Amino acid sequence: IISEEGQTLNDQPDPIISIAAGKDFAMALSRSGRVYTWGLDSYGQLGQGEEFEASNLSYAQAVVKGSSPSSIGSEMSDVVAIAAGSETAYAIRSNGDLWAWGSNSMTYVDEAGVEQRVVSGQLGAGIQDLYRDAPIRASRGMSPQNADQVEYMNRVVSVAAGDGHAVVLRSDSKEENNGGVYGFG
Repeated sequence: IISEEGQTLNDQPDPIISIAAGKDFAMALSRSGRVYTWGLDSYGQLGQGEEFEASNLSYAQAVVKGSSPSSIGSEMSDVVAIAAGSETAYAIRSNGDLWAWGSNSMTYVDEAGVEQRVVSGQLGAGIQDLYRDAPIRASRGMSPQNADQVEYMNRVVSVAAGDGHAVVLRSDSKEENNGGVYGFG
């Protein structure tokens, strides 16, 4: 991996501690909690928070940006774990919150032989967008007590991703690591 200044990231004072790979893209996590992505950005899986155009589907290296509506354009930080699905990326922040970006859909061929893309929900955010090009906080759905309140996915200790789905291990209490397993997509 080469930084914007032309230095390899291995030579930096902030070494890479974890890597993950999806379909035509990869991720790296640095010791300080920065997430680097590079590769094909066909569904926002590089996490740049910018609309992409078909003409810009080139391989590029980037630092993941925008981990909340108030920080769009700033770097995502404080990450402790990463995972990559086929066209989707995930990050767990030090407070246990799960963030996701990239494809939120799957492709199939209909009876007429035409390729279709439909929402499948692997971002775990309850949105109907086909993709998300900036990190969005994953949720467990709507609160049973208040239908207008989203229950966010917190106390996450691990995430694994596949082709169109993800599974999350969540600590169900702050004192115990007895976990609950959740899946989406």
